[in-house]
Amino acid sequence: STLVVQGPNGAGKSTLLRLLAGQLAPREGQVAWQAQSRNIPQPEMYRHMAWAAPYVEPYGALGVAEAAALHFRLKGCRLGPGPAGVVAALATLRLEAHARQPVQALSSGQAQRLRLGLALFSPSGLLLLDEPTANMDSASAEF
Repeated sequence: STLVVQGPNGAGKSTLLRLLAGQLAPREGQVAWQAQSRNIPQPEMYRHMAWAAPYVEPYGALGVAEAAALHFRLKGCRLGPGPAGVVAALATLRLEAHARQPVQALSSGQAQRLRLGLALFSPSGLLLLDEPTANMDSASAEF
């Protein structure tokens, strides 16, 4: 199923997503995760969730291909295992020409495309996207 959270700037949408992703701790109450009727401890949640947002930095000092390979080694890749999955992902994202370039050297649109691709190509039960097309031109947003 799909849930869209909408509201004006400052309403707390990003904060809610960061709480769900385990990136923030709630001031009151708690966040609990379940998968297939089983409680998931917060340190294990990353295995069940993919997360992309303009402010999430994916391995800035690594090369683009290295960052994708590390991410997919931890999460898996819907496009195939190992190097073949990385090559397929970078081709789909139109980032293959930047494979050796450090992630931190990408343009803001390219970096957002990488963030979004890493999340979308990860086989996760929960996909959290905060402003998924931020910093992307219309051509990049259509990958």
